[in-house]
Amino acid sequence: MKYKKVVRLYSNSRVAKYYRATNRNKNKAVMLYFANMKIAQAFHPLLSSFEVILRNQLHYALAHHFSDGNWIINQKTGFMIAPSLTYTNKRTKKKVTNDYILKEVLKAEKKIADRGVRVTTGRVIAEQTLGFWNSFYETHHYALWLVYPAGFSRNCLPDSDVRRLTIL
Repeated sequence: MKYKKVVRLYSNSRVAKYYRATNRNKNKAVMLYFANMKIAQAFHPLLSSFEVILRNQLHYALAHHFSDGNWIINQKTGFMIAPSLTYTNKRTKKKVTNDYILKEVLKAEKKIADRGVRVTTGRVIAEQTLGFWNSFYETHHYALWLVYPAGFSRNCLPDSDVRRLTIL
């Protein structure tokens, strides 16, 4: 494929880095672009598997944590609206709520209902993106891990674990 056509189809900003990397050789830039595309395609199955495994393991951990296999539906009135998710932006002085997880769950439920099927935990979980699952590792969700599951309290943990959790 000719360089001009590649630029027109994929955009100059995307192809320009390959052009610069090949010392402005248009033919080599096109070859390098498509070689990189093949490498990216090779990673797709691995990335897809990683996403499914991460999703399932987080689901199992959160189901255990909340003693609730339907946590993703039932926690819309729990940690997804926790006061710790609201803060005042230091620059704008406006209140901000980190409600990404809640919004994504509601969006998934609507999408499922719009298809005319019953909303279930499995379907809501399957609708979520890798970004959704990654968001559990953002600092404003650390408070989630400080909530003790049913039947446990701070007194059940050794002092070293309590100190470690408090640092979060």
